[in-house]
Amino acid sequence: NPMAALMDAADGVALDGSAFDETPSVEMDDFDPRVSPHAQSTAATGTVGVIVVDHGSKVDAANARLEALCDAYAATKAPANWIVAPAHMELAAPSIDDAFAALADAGCATIICHPFFLSEGRHVRDDVPALLEAAAAKHPGVAYTLTPPLGAAPALLDLMHGVVGAAVAEATAAPAQEEEFGFFGGIAAAIAAAEAEEGP
Repeated sequence: NPMAALMDAADGVALDGSAFDETPSVEMDDFDPRVSPHAQSTAATGTVGVIVVDHGSKVDAANARLEALCDAYAATKAPANWIVAPAHMELAAPSIDDAFAALADAGCATIICHPFFLSEGRHVRDDVPALLEAAAAKHPGVAYTLTPPLGAAPALLDLMHGVVGAAVAEATAAPAQEEEFGFFGGIAAAIAAAEAEEGP
């Protein structure tokens, strides 16, 4: 226990001079310093399964893209007690039923299904909920929730603006002076930059 070792090294005396009553009973083995303390408190609630479901495609590369996204999300954003699984509504495996069963078998007491869709059309409104309900019926002890589609997230506007804004900046950028006037244009630009740094 790291805390016990620290207390032993301090001869049972805290920084304020008071004595330690006893070694804390907190288990440190499961502590992950990479995870927010707020997320640490949820670890005791059990393993959470997250299904990220898209439409599915006959193109293998398109399906692999979702798998890569789920792997990246699990590695960089999800707490340690989350298991993230990809699923396709149709045309490819794993299905929603496959993913739900795998997460239930892994011990997930709660499963969250996130539709990786931009619009709340027929698939998000009818098809995905029906498939999720059918999958959950085979595992009555597992609670499940369906989130709004990705397109409903307010942050999507910021992402879209970042992509579009970068394209606009590139498309409307003035040509570099060196390109416009050749070698001497580059020299003139360097002189102007140096004068600007020196000031009046």
